[in-house]
Amino acid sequence: MAVTQVADRQVDLSVRSTALGGRTVHVRLLPTAGTRTTGATGSHWPTLWLLHGCCGDYTSWTSMTDVAETDSLRDVLA
Repeated sequence: MAVTQVADRQVDLSVRSTALGGRTVHVRLLPTAGTRTTGATGSHWPTLWLLHGCCGDYTSWTSMTDVAETDSLRDVLA
């Protein structure tokens, strides 16, 4: 898995997905304050999954909305 910090609260991940036939897919993670993005196995957080739909990609929610700056989502892993 590749991890790239792209902004204060945005981390891009490249993840191999067995559900997608072994393809590598890209996802954008919006960690909560104090969340470690590596080596955190066994940890659990409240999570909100945002799927981009037919015409976007993994960057759509952060490029087209203010989800990363929404105060009520600061304690939710998105």
